[in-house]
Parts: sequence; C-alpha cells; structure tokens
Amino acid sequence: MKLRNWTSAVATIALGACVSATLPLVDDSDVERAQLLFPDTTRERLESGRQTFMLRCGACHEPYQPAGRNPRQWELAVAKMSERAGLAGERQALVLEYLITFASLRQPTAE
Repeated sequence: MKLRNWTSAVATIALGACVSATLPLVDDSDVERAQLLFPDTTRERLESGRQTFMLRCGACHEPYQPAGRNPRQWELAVAKMSERAGLAGERQALVLEYLITFASLRQPTAE
C-alpha cells in the first residue's frame, strides 16, 4: 500500500512539472489586469489559482489552456467539475480568478 501511495505522489509531481511548462505564468501585468475584475487579487492569489488548477484538474486530465475559453465558459466548466476536482470555497475562487484573468488574453475570432 505504501508503494502505491509513493508511486501516485511521484506521478502527480511529474505531471505537475509537465503541465507547469504549458500553462501561462503570472507576471505583474496579469495582476493589474486581474484587479480590474477582482480588486483584491494579488500575484500570490493568481499563482495559487494556477497551482490549484494544475493539481486538481491535472489529476484527471491535462488542464485546458485558460485562453481557450471565455470567462463565462470557465465559470460553467468550473461549476460543473468542482465537486469531482475537490474545488470549493476559496480554492474554487482562486482557480476562477486565474482562469478568467488569462481568458481575457483570448484572441477575438472572426464571426
């Protein structure tokens, strides 16, 4: 049983390392952009949201790129998956702050 837990922990760390290279990192301009929607946002909150997104969502599948959905789509997706991902309260809020902040970088499509 201990070997299984150890193997699972190593796999989670390895997945986090792979995913972390593909998700946008947080910089000062992201914090400024986030504060337009979430006035209390800090760099630490956005980084915590990113980390939680990687670990909770990345436990089952490769996390989607934040810019791949608009803010409303992220709200619906997180609400739908929150129980399965073990997201509630503050953790869920942090993930949404991160995703919505980076969804605002989404390039408009010609319609």
